[in-house]
Amino acid sequence: MSKKIFLLVIALSGINSAYAGGANAENYFDGPYVQVEAGFGSLTNKTSISPQAVPLTVSTSFGATNPQVALTAGYSREIVDFVGTDYDINLAANVSYNFTNGNSGNQTYTIAGQNLGFNTTTKNILMFSVEPGYYLSHDALIYAKFGYAQGQTNYQNTITNVNVNLGTQSGPLFGFGFKHGFNEVNPNVYWGIEVYQVNFAAKTASYSSPLLGGTSVNITSQPTMLFGKIHLGYIF
Repeated sequence: MSKKIFLLVIALSGINSAYAGGANAENYFDGPYVQVEAGFGSLTNKTSISPQAVPLTVSTSFGATNPQVALTAGYSREIVDFVGTDYDINLAANVSYNFTNGNSGNQTYTIAGQNLGFNTTTKNILMFSVEPGYYLSHDALIYAKFGYAQGQTNYQNTITNVNVNLGTQSGPLFGFGFKHGFNEVNPNVYWGIEVYQVNFAAKTASYSSPLLGGTSVNITSQPTMLFGKIHLGYIF
């Protein structure tokens, strides 16, 4: 058994060496990678409040921009090799987690003669994406980004302190980015910039409003997140 394990380790090491990226590889970004990301995210929310017993709906859009951090892990590979040039086609797939509690800001409105205030947050944002890319040189890559994201949205009435968990909201994401080898630091390190947007689908939840005498109120949340960031990564 120990001999089989040893042979398996040898085989896996050979595979990893064959597919490893970095400055010594034909294509710098080949292989598994991880990257840390930091930037600013603009989180907006289109929200509708509709008391069931009152023929009135208030719709408003509001937002806030805050620092955000995320972590990404993925795999990248050249898929089309234009022989004799560096201008090859690449494809990467990854999963990302945004650690930030995305605050959409605060909003105040009047409904049925009552002044109400609220805020929403969307957090625990998990993203899956693919990135078709084009090599500009041996260690420089531009790419498009397409995928799917989901997050947890919470509504809080800032006057009554009522909290409503809208649960998971999900939707498509799209964006673009650039990566470049960072040989001055390490032959397997790279840096880059990226911008993407997530359009979460609308979701409705109900709660009992103390300010409206226990009237049942429907709240509809539809967040959008625009994230611009820089990242630092390592290719294995």
